[in-house]
Amino acid sequence: MPKEKDKINHIARYLNGNRDSLTLSNINEWLEENETNQLIFDEIREIWHSLDAEEEKKRFNVNEAWAKYSSWIDQQQSNKNQSIFKRYLIQASKYAALILIAIMSTWLIFDYNSNNTQDQSFIADIPLGQTGTITLNDGSQVTLNSGSRLTSLSMGKNNERRVKLSGEAYFKVAHNPDLPFYVEINNINIKVYGTEFNVNGYNEDNFTETTLVKGKVGIQLNTGTEYILKPNEMIRVARDNSTEIVTVPSAAQEINWLKNMYKFKNQPLNEIAKHIERMYGMKVIIEDQQLAKEKYTGQFTKNEYIDIVLQRLVMTSPFKIDYDIKNEQITIYRN
Repeated sequence: MPKEKDKINHIARYLNGNRDSLTLSNINEWLEENETNQLIFDEIREIWHSLDAEEEKKRFNVNEAWAKYSSWIDQQQSNKNQSIFKRYLIQASKYAALILIAIMSTWLIFDYNSNNTQDQSFIADIPLGQTGTITLNDGSQVTLNSGSRLTSLSMGKNNERRVKLSGEAYFKVAHNPDLPFYVEINNINIKVYGTEFNVNGYNEDNFTETTLVKGKVGIQLNTGTEYILKPNEMIRVARDNSTEIVTVPSAAQEINWLKNMYKFKNQPLNEIAKHIERMYGMKVIIEDQQLAKEKYTGQFTKNEYIDIVLQRLVMTSPFKIDYDIKNEQITIYRN
């Protein structure tokens, strides 16, 4: 790890309360190098202490933060006008601090040796309105949807790789016949044989869906029954263990959340509201129960303003409805 990137890691440890002698020594050495470092540190500390949730302070990716910061600095230094560069130094400190906070709200840093094939312990939480991709120590990649949590249960011990998922995730599992990969979610276990698949099973939903893109997976119910999926098949398992298997042509193209998109066909408004909450990180309240059950068809993407999405629902509703947005909460009501 380059020295500068290591300093940012020490800053994160210091602000999170890990003030051992090595951390303090490294922080002090870095601060004494120049005045700009002190500005950077002050900005980071100010924003850090403004965070309300303790868990938010634990999410930080050193590699990503330093790559973005270094890229910005290199770009400024390449500018022939040195006076412009000096004028932007203070902005650089603010930019570095904002990088830290932005990355903290989305990612979790894993303190482990990437060459280690033994156990890897972690909990990855993704806030509402965000997504994140992590690489496990076996080379597998997991992309987590908004409001999801991935917990390692065993990543090498007991001759298996096992994780627990709450929410939705897309897995690209590295093939290793000597270490089978399992995903626990709700009332099912997914046995993976080296493959790509999507799992959707938020706690507030009454079902778990597994869609296979490549390879082979086994869906093991808590009753002992196992279903083997083929590519372009999706299985829906309800909480009462009732199942439905359907063919999904071009399954990879149908996993729309990876493209920051949500498509819905004859979906009740209360189900659409869940996706709005996850995609935009805002609470949705529907004041009328009949309105909550009314079905809609359409789509929206994350890069659309929330007002545009809501106006589309207003215009296509069979009822006269309206909405208010206040304090990160959307209220939909009859007009």
